[in-house]
Amino acid sequence: MWEAGLEELFGRVEGCFRSDQPRAQARAYVAGLLSRTERKNGWTLAEFSRESGPQKMQRLLNEYAWDADGVRDVVAA
Repeated sequence: MWEAGLEELFGRVEGCFRSDQPRAQARAYVAGLLSRTERKNGWTLAEFSRESGPQKMQRLLNEYAWDADGVRDVVAA
């Protein structure tokens, strides 16, 4: 199942996030992308994660500081 691989991946990219909140939100975002949710947008990803709105998903993409290049390198490896 992809859930086990997702946990392994986020164990490997842990150092790319400055705190737990951005890492948890990134995990929720990727889980939503990998889900069977038909449409993938801020609202549907938030609903998949049982959040009341897309604000946290938007904050991940627009405000949180994290090492996107580092995550890319881990995924590419």
